[in-house]
Amino acid sequence: MATMFWVLLCAVIFLPACKPKPQTSAEDSASAHALFEQTTREFHGPSTEAKGPERERLLNEAASRYSKLLKTFPGETNLCAQSLRALGSIHATRGQTNEAVKLYAAVGEKYGSQDWEVLQAWKSAADLLWDSNQRGEAKKFYAKIVERFGKNDVPQIIQQVVRGSKARLAE
Repeated sequence: MATMFWVLLCAVIFLPACKPKPQTSAEDSASAHALFEQTTREFHGPSTEAKGPERERLLNEAASRYSKLLKTFPGETNLCAQSLRALGSIHATRGQTNEAVKLYAAVGEKYGSQDWEVLQAWKSAADLLWDSNQRGEAKKFYAKIVERFGKNDVPQIIQQVVRGSKARLAE
């Protein structure tokens, strides 16, 4: 009985020390950046040059890691927006237009404060739909771009995207 007491006492004293230390916000940010950079550098980027099964392996690994980032680091909104957009790009690469457009649209819904990522996601969705001859759906995204970003005080690059969107709307 005394042995059991000591085992329980040791467990109560020492087990809390065995728990992994929670990461701080700065550690989370560094881990999220490292995961994103590694995924882009080692998998997503090289997939553009690869062919056949190797290309699919790289795309699958990139998609898996972007998804992991989204689940593990939800507070890293800029990286999550980039990861969600990258997942859309992977689906677009595979010819999965509808799934890609859903993911691009989700960037604006989930990470609306990330202006640059929203702009790029909406433009990607619009262009993908346009090229797929779904012009009516594409125009909805072009209109959203003009409405949200069509201001005089935005950077030149954004004004250029807005001009392009207006031109598509006029077609």
